[in-house]
Amino acid sequence: MDYDVIVVGAGPGGSAAAFELARSGARVALIEQQRLPRYKPCGGCLSLKIDRFLEPDFHTLVEKTVYGACFTFEGVEDFRAATDRPIAYMVMRDRFDLFLAEKARAAGADLRAGERALEAVEEEDRVRTKHGELSARYLIGADGAGGIVGRSPWTSRKECCTPPGRRSRTRASRGRSTISRACPMPTNRSMSW
Repeated sequence: MDYDVIVVGAGPGGSAAAFELARSGARVALIEQQRLPRYKPCGGCLSLKIDRFLEPDFHTLVEKTVYGACFTFEGVEDFRAATDRPIAYMVMRDRFDLFLAEKARAAGADLRAGERALEAVEEEDRVRTKHGELSARYLIGADGAGGIVGRSPWTSRKECCTPPGRRSRTRASRGRSTISRACPMPTNRSMSW
């Protein structure tokens, strides 16, 4: 095996997963089809819940702290809500995503930006990219709903989305472990660290 885990997609979810896994000692490949930084037109509003998941160093990337919102329907009668306490952070995704991907790299993940995942082949434990093939025991799909992992035939099986501590009714329930939101490649192997 080249890696313990392959993460496809270096957005916030994929990079955070790669960071945590690499920091825990796993051999991780983080594949992103575009070169980083890359512009993302949306998704720059972060809930304050992010403070529970990320180390505070991301605050240097916060462009604006949000203290309220304005709602309108068909341009009639705005409804405004404001508070003295912050409710969200605004970031530019190009900078934020690069920051998280670089943290994953610094923790030991192999960041492969500009390398598109073309196919995930379960039977061979492989992900094919435009630069070759990578093998791993686990695959994490963070490449969006239309990505290759979401379109792969085995992602509809329950063991792909079984949270830790729970057992599915599929083959993975026979004492084998899974990583949260990870798809074992194949299910007859287990891994722990």
